[in-house]
Amino acid sequence: MQKWLVVMMSVVALGSLAAQQPAQKPEPQAQVQGPTFRSGVDVIAVDDLQRLIARVNRIRREHRALQTNATLRFHGIDSDQLIVYSKVAEDRSGAILVVANLDPFNVRSGWTDLSLGELGIEPGAGIEAVDLLTGDRFPWRGAHNFVKLDPAERPAHVLSVRPKTGAPIRSTVGLG
Repeated sequence: MQKWLVVMMSVVALGSLAAQQPAQKPEPQAQVQGPTFRSGVDVIAVDDLQRLIARVNRIRREHRALQTNATLRFHGIDSDQLIVYSKVAEDRSGAILVVANLDPFNVRSGWTDLSLGELGIEPGAGIEAVDLLTGDRFPWRGAHNFVKLDPAERPAHVLSVRPKTGAPIRSTVGLG
């Protein structure tokens, strides 16, 4: 449950107005040691949560699409327990698609109904999708793509998406 909550708070932050604020020098933080959080059978150390939060913040800083709300768009999905939204850089140079499981206890799946024009992708085209949280790559095609999210393992995708060109996808965000 804690991992789901942290990821959901981070996903909300990716779409929030706070993303429009200029980056400020972070305050020094005390080192947190000690207990772990339990979510079903998943045990997450505090260090793991800190790395996840740092990764989400790095993604937000490094992708211009996440620094504005002017292009925020919600997309369809056939599950009421999943949400899909995108943001595109104002110069159309990069698109981020977020898919999140709203249910903290159950695996949820569904088929997307993406507004491809909003993402700068032609109907029926191949899509290069890279999860910026994990580095996983997904071979998508067109508006309808299957998504399955387990809140104990992967409660959300933060995907860099673009038309498939055959060139390798490079994530600018380190996964460590």
